[in-house]
Amino acid sequence: MDVLDSCSGPSVGPEVRRLGSGVAVVAVRGEVDAPEAALLEGAVADACAAAADLVVVDLSGVSNFSSRGLAALVIAHDVVTRHGVTLAIATGEGNRRVRRPLEITGLDTVLPVFATVGEALAFPVGGG
Repeated sequence: MDVLDSCSGPSVGPEVRRLGSGVAVVAVRGEVDAPEAALLEGAVADACAAAADLVVVDLSGVSNFSSRGLAALVIAHDVVTRHGVTLAIATGEGNRRVRRPLEITGLDTVLPVFATVGEALAFPVGGG
């Protein structure tokens, strides 16, 4: 596993890791407000450039997920779609702080959302 990029912000430091060929995981921790959401968008763009097939955004370590975080996922979806890459979201088992906003806004019907990174990694590429 290679670390491709690591950024840090006030509360969130997305970490982009390559897992094998064509797959990257963007792990986010802490709060996702405006500054951190911009870092998330950049990290997904970097992961998209490095991963030919699948980018998983791991939000299992997120303690506060704002509307700006939701917007960052919409932007990430647009970026990966333009590059022909599949995007999957892992919320963390029982992490209602992330899962609930996705459900309320209906974003969980647009993006493939899973409880764990393992489940997201099993998502068929091109399935989203």
